[in-house]
Amino acid sequence: MTLRPLPCAAPRCEVLALLDVADPDDACDRWWDGAASTIPVQPFPGILAGPLALRAQGTAVSVV
Repeated sequence: MTLRPLPCAAPRCEVLALLDVADPDDACDRWWDGAASTIPVQPFPGILAGPLALRAQGTAVSVV
């Protein structure tokens, strides 16, 4: 399979069609929420507090 460069501004339905999705319009209707895409992604509150506190104390931490 050869991947072609896609313009960043390509509508998602067109991108899905290029990826050979059987029904790209239906997939966009079911899975794409334009309003939700404008909300910035935030980590769960407190999820980084523990590892950052350990790092601040100099404790060796490995995150995978």
